[in-house]
Amino acid sequence: MRHWFPIAAILVILALAFGLYKSKTDAEAARARIADLSAEVSETRAEVRALRAEAAHLESPAHIEALASENLPPAPPAQVRPERDLAGLPAPRTP
Repeated sequence: MRHWFPIAAILVILALAFGLYKSKTDAEAARARIADLSAEVSETRAEVRALRAEAAHLESPAHIEALASENLPPAPPAQVRPERDLAGLPAPRTP
């Protein structure tokens, strides 16, 4: 019985050493993955900021007016109504 104890102890030590090595390797891989994801999140946030700025520019009334004046024919003066003339009209019906 005494000669099995040292063999069992060595096997336990080897198992613990292997477990420690595996845990350490997995932790390093997880740290690398976290660093990659953090970089990706930063890049995506920068892209979102740029897209929001572009959307704000494209939706600005001045930009829309400039595009309309470049691409649409001018409306005849009789069809142009200022907002103050439209104030008394009923709201359009929705289906």
